[in-house]
Amino acid sequence: MNAENELCAQRIETLCKKLMVSLHEWGYRSFSAREQVLLEVKRLLNYYKDEEIKITVIGHSLGAALAVLSAYDIAEVRLNVIGDGDERVPMTVFSFTGPRIGNLKFKERCEELGMKVLRVVNVHDVVPTMPGIITNEKFRFQKYIKDALSFPWSYANVGIEIALDHRESLFVKGNVDLVSAHNLEVHLHLVDGYHGKEKRFCLASKRDIALVNKSCDFLSLLHCTMIELKTVQLL
Repeated sequence: MNAENELCAQRIETLCKKLMVSLHEWGYRSFSAREQVLLEVKRLLNYYKDEEIKITVIGHSLGAALAVLSAYDIAEVRLNVIGDGDERVPMTVFSFTGPRIGNLKFKERCEELGMKVLRVVNVHDVVPTMPGIITNEKFRFQKYIKDALSFPWSYANVGIEIALDHRESLFVKGNVDLVSAHNLEVHLHLVDGYHGKEKRFCLASKRDIALVNKSCDFLSLLHCTMIELKTVQLL
């Protein structure tokens, strides 16, 4: 090993030791993940107390469920309340293809706390439909079943839903691949081309469509070929 590589290895080792010390002091020994999130939010709110503040929580899949729970937790413990009054810092959640996480009372409580939730889903993805396949917020008599029968498997989504359809994009395959239909990059691609219900799919930014295939094989064969040709030209 030459001197340059040895110096690099020493720096990496020192960095790893510092990281382990930090994890031990702030993570493993003292606080749960929930406590760390609440403490950090509290610190940031205090740091920017003289500015206009908004709280935005974003997540995908399980992360989307955690995003809603985290936002609910922040609002429920009144961490976003300004001073001693009832004025609240606006709270927004962007949920990408997350599952249902609570019942009708949880949904109602989130609305009471002023949470704004935007759920982005692919209509061919099964994850946002679970749990609550039997009774959910789309079922007309959900409240009656909950109150009269105390039905335990009644779930309700929180917020407003944007329902996207990957079959409207000419860039991706038209088949129903359940894994790819749940992929975050696919959802970001669909959001990029979405301009409203029943409107033509048209990409609005220069976001590289090759990102769709970052962790799945969902681009149409035609566009895969075009990307390969473009790569060859660049080389």
